[in-house]
Amino acid sequence: MDLETSDKLGWNSRLKLLNAIVEKLRPLTQIEVVEGVTTQVTQSDSNTVIEIKAGSGVPEGYVEQAVTLCVNGAPVAGNILFKAD
Repeated sequence: MDLETSDKLGWNSRLKLLNAIVEKLRPLTQIEVVEGVTTQVTQSDSNTVIEIKAGSGVPEGYVEQAVTLCVNGAPVAGNILFKAD
């Protein structure tokens, strides 16, 4: 199939749209979490940086809760942050 036939069928337009979507999602494939002086999210063309205020501890309204989950049939203990409705 040549390019002229592809244009008539809309393949080129679909490919351009898919490439545009991939480019918009690209920053979400490179997420970095850093400790900083404030809490913010910044995004560039190539990555996303989540900055969390140093020493902020547990966010307001949340409590740390010890839990045990079943992972592949084995118990795994850990902690989660929980906020009641």
